[in-house]
Amino acid sequence: GMGMKSFAYDPYVPAEKIAEAGATPVKSIPELFDHQYVSLHVPLTDETKESINKALLSRLPKGGALINTARHEVVHEGDILQMFKDRPDFAYLSDVAPKNAAEIKKVIGDKYMKRAIFTQKKMGAQTLEANNNAGVAAANQIVAFFEQGVTRFQLNPFPADGEPPAKKARTGRTFLFSSESVNEGHPDKICDQVSDAVLDACLKADPKSKVACETATKDNMVMVAGEITTQAKLDYDKVVRGVVAQIGFDSFVDDLSSVDSKGLSDKTCEVLVRINKQSPDIAGGVHVGKDEMDVGAGDQGIMFGYASDETSDCMPLTHSMA
Repeated sequence: GMGMKSFAYDPYVPAEKIAEAGATPVKSIPELFDHQYVSLHVPLTDETKESINKALLSRLPKGGALINTARHEVVHEGDILQMFKDRPDFAYLSDVAPKNAAEIKKVIGDKYMKRAIFTQKKMGAQTLEANNNAGVAAANQIVAFFEQGVTRFQLNPFPADGEPPAKKARTGRTFLFSSESVNEGHPDKICDQVSDAVLDACLKADPKSKVACETATKDNMVMVAGEITTQAKLDYDKVVRGVVAQIGFDSFVDDLSSVDSKGLSDKTCEVLVRINKQSPDIAGGVHVGKDEMDVGAGDQGIMFGYASDETSDCMPLTHSMA
């Protein structure tokens, strides 16, 4: 549509595939620099680092421009500066400013942001920086939609008779919210502490442990069950009894009327262990063969939270009362 003819080079894509995409294949990188505009789309590797140098840039015809949408490190920044000194017709566009941007600005003066155009933040590649920027942008769009009814990024229109999102966002709702709190020694707290102790023991010996541990207790019995993959050699019986003793449960009498029984004894309680290794299906879906940016969760839940003006600590009133 712009009346331009495209040329492309990719050592991993067959020439016929490049032609099918609408570009004319060339046989080498230097051939690309015989054309007016060169756009870079390459990863940063030892091979590509500073690979775009003066020898290549000097091949650009009069009025030639380099467009860098890859990492700024693939271009030799010293040679870029020299090109601006030697070639008043040379232009460079990048979505990441080079480290010597100030020197470039000094060389080209009022032509800065005309011959040398650099954006402030990179949004393109699959990098931690790009993912963080994209996440922030998405969060801002969601907040703007619910709080202000902004539909700038909307793909599917609302029904003609639907309420504007801004109006829906301001609609008040009444609901019942309750909170529950249990005291020290409650079975729920015992189970939590036992599970936590198992996790701590695993991570202490093997920081890469994969632990899914649940605990149940009733009538002088404690059971730990779940899926654990670890290099740690644990004595689960000892871990369980240690937690029970630390909490203070040291007596059990099989008589509900007994005033001496605490309902659980670290010395006489039955400890059941039903621990197996992590399921291969879960491991494959969560972490095996995945990089750090693609690790999943072996379990899921729904959490919600908010700051409330009901109390001085910004927690819901029912929580503080419980």
